[in-house]
Amino acid sequence: MLSKAATKQEAEPWIPEGEEPTGGGQMPEFRWGFKILADKLGASVVGAPITEEDYDSHSDSRQYTTKGKMEWSKNANVCFFFPAALPKA
Repeated sequence: MLSKAATKQEAEPWIPEGEEPTGGGQMPEFRWGFKILADKLGASVVGAPITEEDYDSHSDSRQYTTKGKMEWSKNANVCFFFPAALPKA
C-alpha cells in the first residue's frame, strides 16, 4: 500500500532537472512508437505526456510523462518505458 506521501508524489508531474514542460497552451501527445507503447501499457502505468518528444545527438528520442520516461533507440528501433522511482515512505 502506498503512503500518503507516495500518493501525493504520484499525482504531481515528475520533470527532470533542466527539462521544461510543453508551454504555450499546447498539450503534448504520444506519437508513433510511443503511442503504441503507451496504449499497450495503459495510462495507469505510463501516465500522460508532459513534454514533446525530443532527439539527442545519436538520433535517439525521449519523452517525459507524469509517471516516468519513454525512450526510443534508433539503433535497436525499440521503444522503452522507464517508470520514475517514488521515494520510500
